[in-house]
Amino acid sequence: MAEESNKEREVHLECDRKRKRPRETPKQFAARLSQNKPNICRKRVLESSGSIQTSVRKLLRKFRSIISNFTNKFCNKCNERFPCITLIGDEYCRCHLEGSPKKFSAENNMDPGEVPQELQDLTDIEEMLIAQVFPIVSVYNLPGG
Repeated sequence: MAEESNKEREVHLECDRKRKRPRETPKQFAARLSQNKPNICRKRVLESSGSIQTSVRKLLRKFRSIISNFTNKFCNKCNERFPCITLIGDEYCRCHLEGSPKKFSAENNMDPGEVPQELQDLTDIEEMLIAQVFPIVSVYNLPGG
């Protein structure tokens, strides 16, 4: 098995750090989105200067305006954040309809909480090595399927 150099490992770790952001509060998430909006507008100007037909450009503009108005809603029970979830009070409708304790809540020991600093820089392989559960999936190819 080939060993990776320190430089390669640092590159892998940096990619993993970017991929595994620590959990953000809804306020931090909204702040990050508002910071990214000027960059998105700049990209739109660059794209619109290309050779896109006017009808396609109108459709893109309409789509982008609808998408930019999406806001991610946050369920306090299951910690799920998604643009189109329906909230009843401060709960996702699935959480509201479930009995008690909620399936994906801290009350049911299903909320892993914050990732400790020591575990944030692990590579995928290191994560697999320390995982308590290692799922194995069998794939069967059927003729004509």
